[in-house]
Amino acid sequence: MEKKQRIILALFILVIVIVIALVVIFSKKRQKPEEVITPNNPQENNEVIAKPITKEQNERTQIISTASSFVEIYGTYSNSDNYNNLQSLYPFMTDKIKNQYSSIIENSVVSDVYYSKVTQVLSSSLMNYKNGDTTATAVISVVERVTNSSYEEDTVQKRYVVKLIKDSNKWKVDEVKENNVK
Repeated sequence: MEKKQRIILALFILVIVIVIALVVIFSKKRQKPEEVITPNNPQENNEVIAKPITKEQNERTQIISTASSFVEIYGTYSNSDNYNNLQSLYPFMTDKIKNQYSSIIENSVVSDVYYSKVTQVLSSSLMNYKNGDTTATAVISVVERVTNSSYEEDTVQKRYVVKLIKDSNKWKVDEVKENNVK
């Protein structure tokens, strides 16, 4: 090989090595290094660290979820649904309240005059609950849209006070009271 060809080959290899080195360097700059967030300063990397859910928080969530869902189904019905809303809630009721509603259903007289109510939960809060308790009280604020036989709609805000009892590791509704909000 001539000296000129060796120099060209060496320059070619040198250019290839430089290009590979530049590619490696720029690809590392594009990739952010693994960010380690210390518990002392979670804002350091603009990331939020979620606290682990505790057993008490999970219990509170179950109570609120049970009460809110119960009230929404309980308060949504029409005179033509034959109390299906209440019957679908039997698994979430204590025997005490289930017996009350069974009696109401058995003694009811179905009206031919159309009536319906749709209930939507606005907010919920938990009162009188401490970690490990087997009873709880939830306050559920709702808006109810009531449609009468003339298909006129009226909107009412209410609060339901729902008392729950823990039965076999499952929260069940034991009492429901409603109050109009003024």
